[in-house]
Amino acid sequence: MTEKLTLREFIDFAKTIDFNNISLENLVKFEDGVSQYQNIIKPETLAILKTGIANKYTDFQKEKGAIREDIHKIRTEYKKQDWGKKDTLTAENIVKLAKRRINRWDPDHGWKFHLDVVPNRNHPITQKVSEFLLDLNVEHKIASGGENGKGMTVYVGSYKDTCDLAHLIQERFGHDIYEPPAYTDQVAEEHSFEPTVYGRFVAGRIGDYPWDGIGISPIYNTAYRFKMPFDKAQQKAFDLGLIHDAEKTAFSGHFWTAKKFYETERDIVWLRHYCSHKLYAEALGEYYCGNNIDAFEDAFLKDKLPPKGTDQRQKWDEVAKVFIKESEDYTWGDTKIKLFDLIKSFKDGYIPLNLHETTPTKTTEINPLLMETLQKKK
Repeated sequence: MTEKLTLREFIDFAKTIDFNNISLENLVKFEDGVSQYQNIIKPETLAILKTGIANKYTDFQKEKGAIREDIHKIRTEYKKQDWGKKDTLTAENIVKLAKRRINRWDPDHGWKFHLDVVPNRNHPITQKVSEFLLDLNVEHKIASGGENGKGMTVYVGSYKDTCDLAHLIQERFGHDIYEPPAYTDQVAEEHSFEPTVYGRFVAGRIGDYPWDGIGISPIYNTAYRFKMPFDKAQQKAFDLGLIHDAEKTAFSGHFWTAKKFYETERDIVWLRHYCSHKLYAEALGEYYCGNNIDAFEDAFLKDKLPPKGTDQRQKWDEVAKVFIKESEDYTWGDTKIKLFDLIKSFKDGYIPLNLHETTPTKTTEINPLLMETLQKKK
């Protein structure tokens, strides 16, 4: 385990960091010092240090796929340990984790989030969070997946429940859960619901991984695997001048294809996200985006879209309308199900969380002021 540094020791240590040759042990010392003293260190100094560490991660990645597991082990001596599969669960836990699937709702079709906890359920904090989620019958897994920094994956469902549960976890456990550093996958790919809670919308077989911290899965796998190009929407985008190269289609192709023109064709990238977002919002309503779509777009797509009321935004909306219409006409794979109807079914059988009648776990107390705040949101 790493030793705690005094403020003076940390400042002296930080001055000696060589970003071109930093060890994992020193990275742990740095992160622990930042966590302990970030309210004291000058913001500009802190930003420089954090940027150096984030840039260095690309070199770490060449040697290790998920350095966060190694960092947690150095810090706590707990090694990675999977939990959440049937062979790791008690019979009682299996029942609790299956309760919200009773109406055949599939947790791979909704919102989920990740916590940068130590990826081992024997660790005291990880166990406390897990027991809290079990009391709510919320499906979750630990250390299963291998993405960097995603110690715990929590399958929630609706957007409102995700916001409320993320807030409750932050209030109850936030001081004990690590805020994921910039080099972790969740910061790079997902939306920040709270400082320690990062998540994304999961579209199962039809969606692909989001990126750039947006958290919305664009519809790529469908196009790539089932040769569904959304021809009319693509042509509409071309006619409106949103696509200037027929090879750089906005709607067909896989995630990795999109990454190739990430910098040079940024509008195409965000048009993909926007069309997928509008389709989810139309098909799923509050389950996907809550009861205020303007607030949702401001949170997830701010600075990524043309301003409302502009000619450019009107063009994007025109393409999105065609995109939705195409999904209503497209038959999914070899089935007779329309893609739009398939997406609508994501919320079928969903059992909302009831955070207001939760029995507190033995290790924690529910904050009554928070409960009052959540109750007023109903």
